[in-house]
Amino acid sequence: MIINFRKIYFYFILFFPFISSVISAKSLIIENKVYGKVYLVDEITSDTILLGNVISPVKDINPFLFEASKWGRDFSVVASSVNGLHIKLFTFFESKSKEPIGAAGFSINPKEISSQYSIQTDIPAGTEIFLKNAPPVNSLIFIRDENGKIINRKFININDSIVIKYFEPKNYTIRFENCKGGGIFFENDKKYHKIGSVIQPIKGIGRFPGTKYAPSSSVRANHPGVICISTSPLGEIGGFQIIPYEHSQEPELKYVPNNPAYMIVKIDNNKKTVGSTPLFADYIIPGDTVLFNFSNGEIKECPKFIGKIDDAFTSPILSKIFNSNTPVFLKEIIISNERNITRKFAKN
Repeated sequence: MIINFRKIYFYFILFFPFISSVISAKSLIIENKVYGKVYLVDEITSDTILLGNVISPVKDINPFLFEASKWGRDFSVVASSVNGLHIKLFTFFESKSKEPIGAAGFSINPKEISSQYSIQTDIPAGTEIFLKNAPPVNSLIFIRDENGKIINRKFININDSIVIKYFEPKNYTIRFENCKGGGIFFENDKKYHKIGSVIQPIKGIGRFPGTKYAPSSSVRANHPGVICISTSPLGEIGGFQIIPYEHSQEPELKYVPNNPAYMIVKIDNNKKTVGSTPLFADYIIPGDTVLFNFSNGEIKECPKFIGKIDDAFTSPILSKIFNSNTPVFLKEIIISNERNITRKFAKN
């Protein structure tokens, strides 16, 4: 079965509004065998780049990926991070309510991480498919058997290939006002509009292990239930997370409300926030820039906070860092994939 990606691209532009905001279409292909190739194909130019090789193929399906994976769609990338990609194959539903209760799939990991349920590559964490070439959450995946036939099934064999089809978004900027009831604003294609509200602002940072592979002031991970931000230098651990409201209310996340290392957000118009575009699908990838708008007028990268600091973003700490006699507080968090975003705000 041959997939005509240009035709898919045309129909996506026609029927899905966000696709008009992409700049290119790509295929990431991972051969599930020892010494299998990991390569990237530009579907418009047909250029192919070899990114790495497989150290260890996946043999078993993980019966429970992670809690928020249930909110992603089947046969898609359900998490994109500096320390791995998670692939969802299917959803488990509660028999009576028909509500999603879990998901099964496997992972694609960098050379530093291995598990029974993953393809381990020789690509370092925080590079290539775990950074600038990472597919966004919601990207479609296909399983191709050793004969080249596309078969989307609920398991994967040795010698299969995983084909991930995705679109590379154009420039976007998302701004979160860091106060209870603060607005969330999305800018794309020169359009700027409010898309949601902050339920719980951020006040501190916590120990999120994957942040050791992400530079300070960058996105560590995105999935249907999180945007994880690193505040620590490479090799150190520290950061905070932005969580959708529904996910924060689940019993497994009872530690999130009132926790200073978590911002809780909600999309407007009574839409479901978990897995929603652009916060938790389709746009944000690891390595995207994070800037901080402080009340003293400075818009810059975060001070390099490491470990667990409950009051990292409170006035006493920030005023001391900025050597200010007047209180300094965090007004906004800004996430963007624009290459010159820091220079853009510096000019303002």
